Amino acid sequence: ASSGEGAADVLPPELRNVGAARQRKLAEIAQMTIESQRAQIRRQEEGLEQYRKLLAESRETLKREKEIAAAEADRLNERLYQLQQGDITKHHAALQKLDEAPEPKPAAGHDMSADQVDELLMEKDEVIRTLQMEVESGAHELEALRIHLQDQIQSNESLSAELEAEKQRVEVEKQREPTPQMSQLVTQLRAQARKKEAELGRMRR
Repeated sequence: ASSGEGAADVLPPELRNVGAARQRKLAEIAQMTIESQRAQIRRQEEGLEQYRKLLAESRETLKREKEIAAAEADRLNERLYQLQQGDITKHHAALQKLDEAPEPKPAAGHDMSADQVDELLMEKDEVIRTLQMEVESGAHELEALRIHLQDQIQSNESLSAELEAEKQRVEVEKQREPTPQMSQLVTQLRAQARKKEAELGRMRR
């Protein structure tokens, strides 16, 4: 050991300076490599974690939207049924009332005037027009509800398709998650980083 140190002592100062500068340069390169590898590992881990969170949030949002759409479809179906039943009952009652109404008869010994007959006919026509308007109004409301229900069903189907596509993307992403090979690569990178840190420590002694 003393002979080696003695040989190093007899080297000219400029050669000793060149050797020290080269060691410093190698140490800087090693440090930069270590930092680059560490940054690469951090980016991979952070990217995977962020993507997992986004996938979880997306799945939860789609699930809530699908539940809301299904509840709305059930509500509209119930409303449609109630309207249909209510209209049927109401129209039957009105028609029955018309059928059961007694025919107008003139008083004994008197004939009905033309004006009275016209008035009775107008009253009956008014009842019929009112029923027709109610039927048309109910039909319009039923049609609007039918269209809205159809839109909700299509929206529900679309959400189901999106959720299925999201599930497939999750399956694809699972294949991209750290595999044994990728984990081995990360382990190797970390081992290389530790090795270069050790080499750097020896250079600085």
